[in-house]
Amino acid sequence: HERKVTADIKDSTKNALALKIATKALKVLVKPCDVALQIDNKYIKNCVNNGWLEEWQKRNWKKS
Repeated sequence: HERKVTADIKDSTKNALALKIATKALKVLVKPCDVALQIDNKYIKNCVNNGWLEEWQKRNWKKS
């Protein structure tokens, strides 16, 4: 299946916009499934591969 997702780009940095788009894309999933998320943004890759997301969530998204 394929679905297009949009995000508000007002006052967003490149990294913030990439994170918004990736997050929004994953939020449209309605049930657990395998996902292939193609990303060309190093910041997002580091968030996922280095465990940054889990750490930010633990701190209530503070000091991210």
